[in-house]
Amino acid sequence: MEKNDENLLILRHSCSHIMAQAVQKLFPQAKLAIGPATADGFYYDFDLVDGHTFTADDLIKIEEEMKNIIKQNLTFARFEVKDVETKIAEFKSEGEIYKAELLEEHKNDNPTLYLTKDKD
Repeated sequence: MEKNDENLLILRHSCSHIMAQAVQKLFPQAKLAIGPATADGFYYDFDLVDGHTFTADDLIKIEEEMKNIIKQNLTFARFEVKDVETKIAEFKSEGEIYKAELLEEHKNDNPTLYLTKDKD
């Protein structure tokens, strides 16, 4: 993979995390599933629980919230999940059933998570 391709995948991966953060701020009931970078961009699977589907107006609000998050100049921190069972229980207690399910599936693969944080 060329360096430019690798940088583009990193950017897309970051965008998927920013989008997930924006969606959860605007739709606190939203459950996160997966949100990978792809060859053509990125996506995130959401379960809005209440049967809501995103409208064109929702997408505009999500994009605006993503811009607000980007303006905060946050960094991404990648960390290895050392105690997988505890993290699975934490996800379940937070209602993040899909994240718990994914972590359960990959618990023997040295799973990692990403968090956003202030640069300060």
